[in-house]
Amino acid sequence: MESILNLGVIRAMPVLLNSDSSRVVMRGLELLDWILRKGDAVKGEYDSNLNPVLFDLESEGVIKFIEALQQHPNDDIYKKVSNLIDRYFISES
Repeated sequence: MESILNLGVIRAMPVLLNSDSSRVVMRGLELLDWILRKGDAVKGEYDSNLNPVLFDLESEGVIKFIEALQQHPNDDIYKKVSNLIDRYFISES
């Protein structure tokens, strides 16, 4: 997991998610989903039970791009973003 984060993939996410090309945005969301799944798989190995990727997404400003995509005119992108938010960002109480 750390090797993925060290590659600067998270730092590149705003470029992908802010692209004018719906195809590029969708590929960025698919990559984000994959990274978040990997983070979920290792979250027990860290001090907390939180996905370690979430902190990096917040610190790199990626969250605001994800939130903005909730208004995207492409229905597939809207659905993918909604799914990601439901799965990884809404905590279950």
